[in-house]
Amino acid sequence: MRGVNLQSLSGYTMIELTVAMTMLGTLALSLTTLSIHSMRTNKDNEIRSGAIQVASVVLDELRGQIISSLPSSPGIQQSRSISISGVPNPFNVTLTFCSNSSFCPTADTRHIKVAVSYAGRNRFNTETVMTQLR
Repeated sequence: MRGVNLQSLSGYTMIELTVAMTMLGTLALSLTTLSIHSMRTNKDNEIRSGAIQVASVVLDELRGQIISSLPSSPGIQQSRSISISGVPNPFNVTLTFCSNSSFCPTADTRHIKVAVSYAGRNRFNTETVMTQLR
């Protein structure tokens, strides 16, 4: 019987395999972390886009009203919830009228702030001054 020459056997050592597996595991963990971060950012952007859409709808509704019929006392707030498709929970919209009274000098002018929140977190704010066209 002939003996096996261990020098002639080629292959990887246990240390080489351990290093390779560690590198592969680190790469997989990095890609998973990047993927999770990307999904969260995408969801946040989707919710912010929905909040902008809701604010736009609310302001469009207000443009259809007679300005003098809107509240004129400083700091009056109105709140409501609005649902849109593709988003599981409703957006909460808070309107604040004439918070800066210098922008409400006449009965035909209103300063309006719109704050849109989702799941208890503020997502979008805007404000405008509306006047009645003649």
